[in-house]
Amino acid sequence: MMRTKCITCGDEIDVDAGLPEEFVDRAAIVAVCPRCATRELLESGGQVVDFREDPPGALFPLGPVAVTPGAVESLAGAGRHLAEFLGRHVAGDWGKAGRLDETEVTANELRHGAAVTDNEAKLNAIALHHRRGRVMSIYPTRESETLWIFTYLEAPRTEVLLPSEY
Repeated sequence: MMRTKCITCGDEIDVDAGLPEEFVDRAAIVAVCPRCATRELLESGGQVVDFREDPPGALFPLGPVAVTPGAVESLAGAGRHLAEFLGRHVAGDWGKAGRLDETEVTANELRHGAAVTDNEAKLNAIALHHRRGRVMSIYPTRESETLWIFTYLEAPRTEVLLPSEY
């Protein structure tokens, strides 16, 4: 964890840069605080959804859901609702990224994760098993558009975006 200042408002914030300890004192981190990030998202046409409770049978909490402008437009253009995709996501139906109920993970994969597999369904299952990392879903909204959903498990929060917005 590093302490830095938000580049937008100047407030001090703690950032987990994922750096090994020996690099923390040698790194400069540029970051935006959550309040400024939310304001920028809303001003650009995005949305933030905070559910009172997660859908029944959810395998993990969503936390606040940030929906990028491209995702908002894609969903509207396809006549689809965000809740449809979020319900599938938290139930273990990750669209093109696989399904939890069809995914077998070995003890070696549980132990070593991304070092031994790049299968998205297995990586999701590993993240759920350890309750850390992220769960990713990939859904087509229209013939030529794909929606990505990421939920970060440690401090639950979810992002909904188009691949071009990544």
